[in-house]
Amino acid sequence: MYTGQVVVNGLLNPRGVTVDPLGRILVSETGSGGSTCDVPGAPPGPPTALRCWGQTGAVVRYDPSTNTHSRPWSLLDSIAKSSDPNDLSPVAGLQDLTYTNDGRLLGVFGFRGDPATRPTGTTFATLVQFDSSSSTPIVLADLGAFETAFPSHTPPFSNPFSLAWQAGVSYITDAGANRLLKVNDASSVVEKLEDFPSFLTTTPPAEAVPTGLAASPGGTLYNTQLPGFPFTPGTASIFASTGTPNSAATIASGFTNVMDLSLGADGWLYLVEYAQDFFSPVGTGSLRRFNPATLERQLLADSIDRPTGVLALPDGTVYVATGGSTTSGALVRYTPGPLPIAGAVIAWRQARMLRRRVKG
Repeated sequence: MYTGQVVVNGLLNPRGVTVDPLGRILVSETGSGGSTCDVPGAPPGPPTALRCWGQTGAVVRYDPSTNTHSRPWSLLDSIAKSSDPNDLSPVAGLQDLTYTNDGRLLGVFGFRGDPATRPTGTTFATLVQFDSSSSTPIVLADLGAFETAFPSHTPPFSNPFSLAWQAGVSYITDAGANRLLKVNDASSVVEKLEDFPSFLTTTPPAEAVPTGLAASPGGTLYNTQLPGFPFTPGTASIFASTGTPNSAATIASGFTNVMDLSLGADGWLYLVEYAQDFFSPVGTGSLRRFNPATLERQLLADSIDRPTGVLALPDGTVYVATGGSTTSGALVRYTPGPLPIAGAVIAWRQARMLRRRVKG
């Protein structure tokens, strides 16, 4: 099992986790909405309700070498179902972050609604780039406009959720449209790669949505799935695709409420499950890993409080964003725990025998 240590506290609905070229860890804070309550409601709330938006999102940067953190970008767009900062479910804002090979920081903003109702001048449902010389992200592509032009629902519904970049292309899961999208750096044109099945073959049928996304050096895309109501344990899957249209296929199932995944240098997919019981989620999440080559799966840590983002580093360290949908989220660093006593004794005996052979 892995051992967790909290390194940053007090995060506002944290989501995606990435690492910069200097080894610093970045977390997207979706925020807590705001006080301007003029956006029509979205499921699961009534459409007559209003959602409230403001600029409470941020990018948090943690430096492991100094054990300090800062917010290099703040005052980012955020929207929640009410103006109460403690009532954050559902909420949308800066959902995910990733670095390109040439050092650019990209991000994706969610929305959870009809893109036509977005407040004017906001970054909801867009792909953006962060520039160190500007406090305002630069919009690269309007993902909500694509949903409006080619609707997946009636009315259109968009909630860009997770982001991966590979070889000049940004890939995005839209958890509102149930789609996998792509945006080329050169053109900024949005294209649809995949329509995921909206309903699982369960009783009652559950509307599932694509969530976390990771790209392998070889071009394979992996994404996770959050099943909808009643969020039955064991009904979430992992998909793999080639980055070409309609190529996604299920490679593993039996997971529960999976929110994000990260491809480790060891070839394993590290993933976080939000909760075993979605309706009583506190402290029931988990960190697992899955080997797409051997299909082996392992539980690394449990009793995690609502994890929403994960990042696996080459040295074996795993960072997890916890406390999703709360104003008391955290960034937790997980490392492999000590050997059990029996295992330690066996390892000591084996080392002793090896030393004897070397001496002999």
